[in-house]
Amino acid sequence: MQNDVTADDRLTFRQALAAMELFLDEDNSRLSGEATVLDVLSDINTRVWADGSTADPAAWFEWVEAARKARATAYAEPPTA
Repeated sequence: MQNDVTADDRLTFRQALAAMELFLDEDNSRLSGEATVLDVLSDINTRVWADGSTADPAAWFEWVEAARKARATAYAEPPTA
């Protein structure tokens, strides 16, 4: 498993959604050509390999960065009334 993720890296549901939006928007080429959302998500799946690693370590790093960015930004929090 990647060593760059800790128990302190938890996200709220809203932050997780924002992270996925950031991850998919960060590089539109992820979904260019014949790639599907399932293909992109398969790259970061940690349940395929016994050691918890992903098929694409670069995509995992980009996901972690998107998650941390979502957690740090105000728009990831619920809007106020």
